Amino acid sequence: MFGSSDSDHPIDQIRAGLMSAIGGDPQADTIRLIDEQKSVVERELVQVPERAEARGAEFMEKAKEALEEVVAALKNFGQWLDSAKEGLTNEDMSAVVSAYEGSHDIIPELSAAVEKYGAAYAAFGPYHTIPANGLSRLAEGIVSGDVQAPAWKEMTDYYSSGLVQKVIAIKVLTLPGKSSLVEGYEACSAGMTQLGALDPTAPEEYGPVLQALDARLHATEALERLMSQSVESPTAIPSTNVLLACIRAYQDKDLAKGTLESIVDDYGEIMDSFSETFEQNVSKPIDSVLAQEEIPRTLDIVDSHYAAVEEVIAALESDNEAALTECVQKLTDTAQKLDDTRNVYATALQHEQQVLCPSCSRANPPENRLCEACGETLPRSAEASAQASSTFSVMASQQVLEENQPMVMTENVARLFQACDDVAVGNITDEAFLKEVRNAKVGVKDFTAELDDVAESFMDKSSFTDEQWEVWESQHLPHIEDVAQGYLHGIAETNEGLDVMESYLENRNDKTLVNGIRQVWEGLGVIHRSTLSMQTYSKLLDDVLSEAAADGLISTEG
Repeated sequence: MFGSSDSDHPIDQIRAGLMSAIGGDPQADTIRLIDEQKSVVERELVQVPERAEARGAEFMEKAKEALEEVVAALKNFGQWLDSAKEGLTNEDMSAVVSAYEGSHDIIPELSAAVEKYGAAYAAFGPYHTIPANGLSRLAEGIVSGDVQAPAWKEMTDYYSSGLVQKVIAIKVLTLPGKSSLVEGYEACSAGMTQLGALDPTAPEEYGPVLQALDARLHATEALERLMSQSVESPTAIPSTNVLLACIRAYQDKDLAKGTLESIVDDYGEIMDSFSETFEQNVSKPIDSVLAQEEIPRTLDIVDSHYAAVEEVIAALESDNEAALTECVQKLTDTAQKLDDTRNVYATALQHEQQVLCPSCSRANPPENRLCEACGETLPRSAEASAQASSTFSVMASQQVLEENQPMVMTENVARLFQACDDVAVGNITDEAFLKEVRNAKVGVKDFTAELDDVAESFMDKSSFTDEQWEVWESQHLPHIEDVAQGYLHGIAETNEGLDVMESYLENRNDKTLVNGIRQVWEGLGVIHRSTLSMQTYSKLLDDVLSEAAADGLISTEG
């Protein structure tokens, strides 16, 4: 209903029009768009409460807060439209500027309220999850004749694709519970595919499958929320925090025993990886007396932490509630000690890696190439850069796909989507539409070539020292491979969406174009997020190789 940044939605066009009006451009089109959006607001202010009341008293009670927020946001948005139109009509640039600046608050407020109410509306029904309730209502619409039967398969495919993308993102996490999430969402995706092949007019056929899917999805989503909400505290180690939260959930009867056992297994693997990395690092020469003295203490703490994990396993096997409570305290205490010992190493390394100037004896940070005091070239240790990036990392926080940068619609994508609109209303020929789709397919092939080039650089062992390759191969390549799989999935999703668009020429159904646009945009979104992650790793690779080249460890020729 409402637009977002970097789109062709009327709201964004209104904002662009306000900006151009400040520059002196005529704004008849912008005023027309404002009038159209005002009509939308007036209609929704009537229909949203009516639709809510039609769902009954129970829904009105559950969605009361969200409904009040969306109505208030709609009224604020309508007032903003009025002020923008008044400023444009009167050519009052001060009012136009004020309206433009106000959009930075009004539109996000509206979007958040619409999203919150939409979630409440979709979640209400006989099931626990939004997809299950949505499919239940869709089946009712198909039976009543209000919805065409193919929408059932389209919707189940849509949900299944979303679950597959979620699995790809979860696989790069370093948190206990990851295995359960992957298993749960993969099972739900398979369940969605199974549902898509069933008859939506036969509840006795699809009902049991939908009920089982709803239960599995509800439990998996609850675990994901628990993990997400618990990473920050009570210790400095996110993995430990998630384990502690899951133990408490089990004690409160909110988590199944089998799920907790799987989570404990995940945690043991994380601990094994940490111990292996720690042992590799302490095998290197360490000049710091402080660090040397800390090693035995760290090993004792690791053993104590392992022992606490083993006690958790034993307590679960024996259903000993009191022993499990004691384990929680031991895990918390030993995790705190692990964090304390990490701080000791950080302090030791900070002093150990200071570089003394041969001319003036000034201590410089290890990244300096020239002395801060006299400008003399500083000597460099052959192992300094490698140790700085890999030593004594104590179960660092989870690594996730970078999604903070929004995806911007490029000119080529905008032209493709416009071609879908144009062919639907007869503004362009079938041949012109087909040309745009096939041009887009050629562009998607470039993504594959780019991935091959990046993968080759990530796998070029000759660019590393042996020590750097050992760290790169064990700590980074597994995550890079998961990101690459996501990238490939995005390419496949985009190509499939383009095929859907092309099929419109055989079956002139506007929904086909809508589904194609949605699928292409979602596929490009996966590619975008994977690209951001690849860029992060490329930057990391550049930093590693730059340090090695500066230290004379590798040649920069060729």
